[in-house]
Amino acid sequence: MALTVAEVAELCSGKLEGDGGATVAGVASLKSAGPQDLSFLAQARYASQVPTTRAAAVLLAPDSDARREGPVIRVEDPQAEAIRVIHALGLQDTSHPFEGVSDKAYIDPAAELGDGVVVGPFVTICKGARIGANCVLYPGAYVGRGVTLGSDCVLHPHAVVRNAEIGNRVVLGPGAVVGFDGFGFHPTAEGVMRVPQLGRVVLGDDVLVGANAAIDRARFDETRLHKSAALDNLVHIGHNCTIGEYTLIAAQTGLSGGAMLGARCLLGGQVGLTPNVEIGDDTRIVAKSGVSRSFPGGGTLSGSLAKEHGAALRDLIELRRLPELAARIRKLEQQQS
Repeated sequence: MALTVAEVAELCSGKLEGDGGATVAGVASLKSAGPQDLSFLAQARYASQVPTTRAAAVLLAPDSDARREGPVIRVEDPQAEAIRVIHALGLQDTSHPFEGVSDKAYIDPAAELGDGVVVGPFVTICKGARIGANCVLYPGAYVGRGVTLGSDCVLHPHAVVRNAEIGNRVVLGPGAVVGFDGFGFHPTAEGVMRVPQLGRVVLGDDVLVGANAAIDRARFDETRLHKSAALDNLVHIGHNCTIGEYTLIAAQTGLSGGAMLGARCLLGGQVGLTPNVEIGDDTRIVAKSGVSRSFPGGGTLSGSLAKEHGAALRDLIELRRLPELAARIRKLEQQQS
């Protein structure tokens, strides 16, 4: 499929500057775009590439001062509109490599499959599981006893779901594990007792769980991810955690049991939250931060013992001055001796 630049502008409700007759068949970065590609400027640091890009047209924000001789389309959110064009051109392959239900899958007679469900080879669907319409289960996926999946879910190869209720359009990446036991142990005089985990996991609609991520079932009650929350690869969510809607968590982050994140939070990679801390809505947490106490929403946290980002930066500046201060102190001591 292809569109003219003018049709792209109409699709994006943008303002076209220049000729709209060129053909757009792809979307690419400013650096790699060719004469039939649409490109976009999402970050100011790439503005120097706008004049030299070979793209058929470039999506720019209304207040961008980047200039080029070729066509420009002014839109409020260039990256969002680029995504819209990708979908309109059908550039992302969403097809699946197989159809129907493989005769090499194990499906318990007491499981229920909705219309249009696709089940690949070596999938296991246990007793009492209910799979919603148009779900796709890739080879090796495992759906445990009593698990429910909403419609249009995708379980990639070797994804595991136990003790869970899954909403609609949920995607589990390869090797993701949802609903395995939380990490619970009780030391006694006779040794360490394993604490039984009796709760479940609830994933809201449109949740994304990345490859090899893990979400533990609750000890009691629920571990819950609200709608449109997204976990990167290699994220661990402990038992009884709650994650608000539209919250995004980058790779290698871990939430200890009972931690709570509000809505629309952004967590960088390798962030750690200690048990039962509560983080309010719209909070940003910088990569490698360790959060050991609760914070209200709306700010940015950073540091190995995370605090408000400005305070953390001031501490870092003072830390870097320590060699200079130590030298001054030694000089004063020598003068007094």
